[in-house]
Amino acid sequence: GDTAATWALPDPVDLEAGRTLSVPYVDVELPAERLSLFQPERGERHPVAAVRLENATDTWLPPGLVTVYAAEVGHVGDVSLPGIPAGESRLASFAADRQVRIDTESTPEEQLERVTLVDGTLRATRLSRVTTRYTLESDARRTREVVIEHPARAGWRFEAESLVESTPTHRRLRVSLGAGESATLEAREELTRSQTVALAQADTELLLQWSDAADPQAAEAMATLIERRRGVAEVEAELDALARGLERAADHQARIRDNLAAVGLDSEPGQRYLADLEEQEARIARLEAQRDEAEARLADRREALAAFIRGL
Repeated sequence: GDTAATWALPDPVDLEAGRTLSVPYVDVELPAERLSLFQPERGERHPVAAVRLENATDTWLPPGLVTVYAAEVGHVGDVSLPGIPAGESRLASFAADRQVRIDTESTPEEQLERVTLVDGTLRATRLSRVTTRYTLESDARRTREVVIEHPARAGWRFEAESLVESTPTHRRLRVSLGAGESATLEAREELTRSQTVALAQADTELLLQWSDAADPQAAEAMATLIERRRGVAEVEAELDALARGLERAADHQARIRDNLAAVGLDSEPGQRYLADLEEQEARIARLEAQRDEAEARLADRREALAAFIRGL
């Protein structure tokens, strides 16, 4: 079956009471390949020596301990291998491959691709791109078959010339690295995302950032919107300045009244203070008139801005 198997021994086995006996029940040759497996999540610069074992039989192979021998050095390690369904293969690592070094460099990029105007909202399409470069160097005397298990990003498009297979969690890149050779593999991942912002809530800075990527219709509307927002901001700044001027005038007026109360109206200083007080009253009246006029202009510009947005 998929997860279990039953083997029938071809001949009867006689066993004396109290004795034990190990009986081989599978004796087959299976395709196996030695690889150097690099897993970036491990945080190591060196890959691990691994073996890919393919179950070429017509039955499930149970889990067990695998002893690995290399022709040139003999025993090189042991590894626990999970069960292998018929027709499938598994990778098992057993030691560090110190003769191969791999450096990883990732470069993220963010690009605004397109901006459109839809029903009073701005819709921006952003492209996120991550380019990962693997630089491999080998000091081995023999060719190394190197497999890099690049972590998969859910939802991202993946592209690499050296891609050989994918698993639910990884993309496997492969390169044959000759004795003393070096190589560079590149993997590219891309993700397209959309962002929608209501024009009424989009500030001027955002509009300026997005205007270069906008289509002609949206660009024209954004330029007009930026101009109208600047007009509103100018009047708001003018009102802020008038408010500060009124506050200073009121403070000055209060100081004059205090001084006038201290010296009296009949004295010469009192007459000067009285004249200053009248001048401040006139100044305050002018500032208040300017404030009222600016508030009316601000209301008009805000209404014109809102009407423009509603008409988009």
